[in-house]
Amino acid sequence: GQSSEDYGSCTVVTVDKEGVSILKDSAQLSGKEDNLPITHFKDSEIQAEFSINISGADLDKEKVAGNFTALNEDKTEEYKKLSAECSSAAEGINNCKFELEVKLSKANAGGRVVVIEAEDLAGNAASEEITIDLGYDEVGPVVSSLTTGSEETDGKLLARSEGSTFTAQITEEGIGLRKEDVILHIDTGTSQATSCEKKDNWECKWEDINSPGGGTFKASIGADSEDRLGNKFTASDEYEFIVDDTMAIVNWIRIKQKAGIIAGREAVIGHIATGDVLVIKANLTEASGIKSAVGNFTVIAEGNTEEAGVCSKEGNYIICTWPNIQITKKGAIEDKLEFTFTDNAGNEKTAEKEIIVSESVEGEPSDFYTMEQVDKRYITPIDKAVMRYLRPVYYYTVPFKLKYDGGCDSDIEVVSIYLDGSCKKGS
Repeated sequence: GQSSEDYGSCTVVTVDKEGVSILKDSAQLSGKEDNLPITHFKDSEIQAEFSINISGADLDKEKVAGNFTALNEDKTEEYKKLSAECSSAAEGINNCKFELEVKLSKANAGGRVVVIEAEDLAGNAASEEITIDLGYDEVGPVVSSLTTGSEETDGKLLARSEGSTFTAQITEEGIGLRKEDVILHIDTGTSQATSCEKKDNWECKWEDINSPGGGTFKASIGADSEDRLGNKFTASDEYEFIVDDTMAIVNWIRIKQKAGIIAGREAVIGHIATGDVLVIKANLTEASGIKSAVGNFTVIAEGNTEEAGVCSKEGNYIICTWPNIQITKKGAIEDKLEFTFTDNAGNEKTAEKEIIVSESVEGEPSDFYTMEQVDKRYITPIDKAVMRYLRPVYYYTVPFKLKYDGGCDSDIEVVSIYLDGSCKKGS
């Protein structure tokens, strides 16, 4: 046979056929400063960043390039082959970013095509064309409303002297808004927006704003506000607000039971018990109206124990009603229900109402007490023959023995008693 020295050496060759894949759906053109999407442009340049993901574990990061001549009319040569900065985003995926300036004229609005090229370490190449839709935006935003979310029934705007939140609805069809570029003016000064979000319209909020105490004040968003391209706001109307720091007055809160068969037994009106359904009403005085009334029924109900009441104006008062509150907690209860009333200016008033609930337990009467048999020898007449033909009345003390494990903290109170029987002559 041959020795091992007689064999030639072997070389293992790995063939890489997979290459890389440019994930065009991940492409995004955004502002370099705010990282918000760029959807529009105007005549001045925009500092931008183009980002895209590329899959392939052996991506050659030095061979990722992009042709961005379609995004800058002044740099057609320089932007033919821009280099990228790539970093790992996930296993087998790199995120590659290109820094550039977007500078186009109005005539070039529409779909702009950029080309991204990439190679892996084995030389497998990939290329993708990506269309970016860009509109031309030279129109300033328009304020359609400004409110604190609070108003009287006759449409007057309300605010508190401290801690109000102002909300503006803004029409902006172009690139959009940054919160720091939208300024609220009131008599006490100016404030940048706390947030700006795209909804049906753009919505900007200013939170925890203090306003002049007492009387009225005016608020507006002026021409010192602008969109992300620097288009100035069309100056908004001034909105007049009434300052309301007065809480509602709670005149009374009343609790009543619903009559009828409740939880398998007849409700004993005047004595609230486990399983009863309550109707709760509150009477309030509040000139600006009640925005919400919430009852906390934790002490008498299981599960979700906060419930909103329905409020309506009746004469000079506001009546808030909770029509179906059932007592579902077991055991005797002596506690307080808590209610929170918020007026249309946002002032909150809390109130409490005491409630006593008797425990209702299942079983027959004989499970809980016994009554000893009456011994007729001890029936004593009460002489009430003070009028002609009035018959005597007899009384007897019936021994009553409790057999309830729950015990009693005080004397037993009789809430209802039914006597069903008849008397015969000579018995």
